[in-house]
Amino acid sequence: MDEWLDIYDEHQRPTGRLRRRGDPIEPGERYLVVTVFVRDSGGRFLTTRRSPQKAYYPGCWEVTSGTAQAKEDGLAAAVRELAEETGLAPGPAAFHYLGRLEHPTDGQGGIFILDHFLVQLPSAAPAIRMQPEEVADWRWRTPDEVEQLCRTTPMEPLTPFGWQAFRAILHPGPPATSEPNRSGGSYG
Repeated sequence: MDEWLDIYDEHQRPTGRLRRRGDPIEPGERYLVVTVFVRDSGGRFLTTRRSPQKAYYPGCWEVTSGTAQAKEDGLAAAVRELAEETGLAPGPAAFHYLGRLEHPTDGQGGIFILDHFLVQLPSAAPAIRMQPEEVADWRWRTPDEVEQLCRTTPMEPLTPFGWQAFRAILHPGPPATSEPNRSGGSYG
C-alpha cells in the first residue's frame, strides 16, 4: 500500500500537494518528520536499531522517528510511529512537544520539517514489541550513554541533531565536545 506525504511550503504550511513516499523529492520541498525521545522513570532513553532491510541507514541506532502521512499532524504521527515501531501506546497526552526544526534531506535538496517530542513513561524500562521491518534491536540507555552513542556510533542523522537541539531539556549538563557521528546514506 502506498504512503502519501503532504508537501509543505517555506512557511511550513501544507501546499495541498502530495508525494508518494519513496518518490524523489524536488529541491526546496519540505515534508514533516517526527522524532520521539522516550524516557522511562529511571531516566533512561529508548534507542532502537533500524532494521538491516531499511533502505536508508540500515542497522543504525536512532530514537523512534518517522514521516507524517498525508493529513497527519506531528502529534498524530508521533503517537502512530511510537505504537507501530515499539508497541508503546501511552496516549497523546503523554507526548510533550519540544519544538520544530528544519534539516536538509541528504543530497536531494529537500528539507525535513522535524517535530520533536518527549514521552515520560511512569515505569522503568518497559518491554518493547518491535516491528521487525522497522526495528532490529532496542536498548534503554542513560543520558550519558546516549551522548556517547551520538558521538561515536554511526546513527541515523536526525537523532543526534534532535538530541543536541533539545539537550538542555533531555540531559542538562555541559554540552558535548565533538560532532555526532553520522553514517552515509540518504532519506527519500
